[in-house]
Amino acid sequence: MRTVNIAFDPTVSAAMAVASLPDVELRQGDHLRVSTEQKLTQAELFTLMLVVIYMVARHFERSKTKDAARINGDRVLNDLLTQYNSAEDIEKALESEYGIEISLVERDAEDTDWRLLSTQGVVSAYGTDEPDYSNVTVGEPNPHYKKGPEA
Repeated sequence: MRTVNIAFDPTVSAAMAVASLPDVELRQGDHLRVSTEQKLTQAELFTLMLVVIYMVARHFERSKTKDAARINGDRVLNDLLTQYNSAEDIEKALESEYGIEISLVERDAEDTDWRLLSTQGVVSAYGTDEPDYSNVTVGEPNPHYKKGPEA
């Protein structure tokens, strides 16, 4: 059992929300913790459930036996989208049938303010003409570097 944390922006489409979670998949017994900036409407909850269903189907799609996985993934999508009429019903079905618990956490204004301040601090720490060091390999080691005592 693991906890998967995602931030959900209700202003984007389900397709964009899925695209922002490229490697996230949900397995039986997982706990999904979804943070949002405000209380979600029924339509937004339904969009969130579509994203969650996709993450469950993605797990089946990526499993070892592709044919059985595709059948299971299709069944998840078919069963959940055709049998249930509300986001709450889909959420209950995910928990009872697949063991996936979902909790919504609203970020408060103070949390949002701290995130904004943190982002602004990081942005201001670097100039606009700073080089990108992410792809640079070390050409020669630092001759003054001394390793600490080995344990």
